[in-house]
Amino acid sequence: MKLITALATPFLHGKIHLESFVKLLESQICADGVLCAGTTGEGAALCACEKKLLLNACKAVLPDKQLWLGVSSSVTAVAQVEAEFAAKNGVYGVLVTPPSFSKCTKEGFVRHVQLIKEACDLPIMLYNAPSRCGYVLWEDAVKQLAQEGIEYLKDAGSDIGYAENCEKHIKLLCGNEEKLSEFCKTDMYGVVSVVSNVAPHLTADVLHSLHCDGENAVKNGEFTAKTEDEPCRCNSNAEYTCKKETCLEKSLHSLCPTSESCREQEVFATVASLCFREINPLPIKYLLYKTGVFDNFEMRLPLTKASKNLQKDADEFLRQFLPFLR
Repeated sequence: MKLITALATPFLHGKIHLESFVKLLESQICADGVLCAGTTGEGAALCACEKKLLLNACKAVLPDKQLWLGVSSSVTAVAQVEAEFAAKNGVYGVLVTPPSFSKCTKEGFVRHVQLIKEACDLPIMLYNAPSRCGYVLWEDAVKQLAQEGIEYLKDAGSDIGYAENCEKHIKLLCGNEEKLSEFCKTDMYGVVSVVSNVAPHLTADVLHSLHCDGENAVKNGEFTAKTEDEPCRCNSNAEYTCKKETCLEKSLHSLCPTSESCREQEVFATVASLCFREINPLPIKYLLYKTGVFDNFEMRLPLTKASKNLQKDADEFLRQFLPFLR
């Protein structure tokens, strides 16, 4: 199960704050890869020299990790230039954002991806992002591109049936962490994570507990885990009381070896909901600021800072659950 962190980009007075970015990279030891200049990284607002600065930092701090770069232009010719830039700067692969304002036909989308592939000859990750682009990638287009050598699909939608259909043809990565437990019922390849910016170890642990060899799964709204002795079932709705006789009526941190795993899943679900309550990356940049990774939570227009209400809720979340993010 692959964990790829969709890195946020820190700014200070309008410029990339490299010190904060390096601090973020140093926290990503448990990730399998990182994505620069994606949606979370405000890639559409970055120039080529800024992307190169970020990529060089990634290669210096995390030389053994898969390095991905976002290709975000809706104009095919410009996207080809971005892909060529990626190939020249030593990335593993590119995440291709679907044309949005230049909304395209299915045939136009297929050709867009084909030309990007020709320009860089790198692994390509398709990106289904209906809430941002206004349409769902066509399943038959995904199948066709997979047959032509496109290997990956990041699905940020909420239709698990769509994900299940696509995974028959392509390596599926969850891009909607509010639906992670449902994605883990599929045979997904991994996750492109926003949450792992601020909670990389928690994200890795939850991925393991939900999807390790089928031992952990989410069924009927409950987190289920198997122990060596007998099954332990902890309710996901806040009671955290283990049904196992050895720790009945004990607290979360009881004798039950699975209680901690259940609690981690609850905390992850809470922070994932927080991260997507407002437009990504507004919440995650505030969380990175409050946890001391970033010096501030500055955005580039047209994005603006997280609202006061979200800041208040994030502060309360951190007051209660900060130890889980360490």
